[in-house]
Amino acid sequence: MRSPVTFAYLHFLISVGTLFDKFLVIMQKQEPLIHILHDELVELLQRIMGRFVVFDLYDEKTGSDLLNIKVKEEKNLLPDNKIDVGEGARLALKEVDIVQQRLFTLNAKKFFITVTSYL
Repeated sequence: MRSPVTFAYLHFLISVGTLFDKFLVIMQKQEPLIHILHDELVELLQRIMGRFVVFDLYDEKTGSDLLNIKVKEEKNLLPDNKIDVGEGARLALKEVDIVQQRLFTLNAKKFFITVTSYL
């Protein structure tokens, strides 16, 4: 792996994967889980939003209040330098030029928006 950008993307995926770990472990049980699905999805959505949405917009919100947050509006998002892409990715990005850093951040933001919109 010679490209620091590729290294940053791999670290980003590892970091994002941890957001889903708890949810996936719980939902793979053999017992009925419909009674906890809503709460677990809310928690997952809050964890994802915590990476890129202004804290006051999602803090202490649940259900439809979370879904009503317009994550595609720039005013509701953290500044690019505050988006949490994971420590490993952030360190790897120090090795690339500013244009590649900006592109990486835009792609990370796009990923978070897409995932949040889908949930």
